[in-house]
Amino acid sequence: MQEITGVKKLANGVLVEYSQGGGRRTVGFTYQEIIDMQVNAFDLIENPDDYLIEPMARRIEARPDKCERHIVR
Repeated sequence: MQEITGVKKLANGVLVEYSQGGGRRTVGFTYQEIIDMQVNAFDLIENPDDYLIEPMARRIEARPDKCERHIVR
């Protein structure tokens, strides 16, 4: 899992920036994809450092040390 360094709000989703191999990369997600991962899109945008990304699997998760705060019920 990679640390998320920034998130940009787009009309139909978000653009997630993360560090990998000494550089920065981005990957886009629709809002439906974010919801399907049980991630709060607003919190992801406001607190990107609270989340981790697995870019190859296209998966975002709350950081384990902060996960209790991010559980969607």
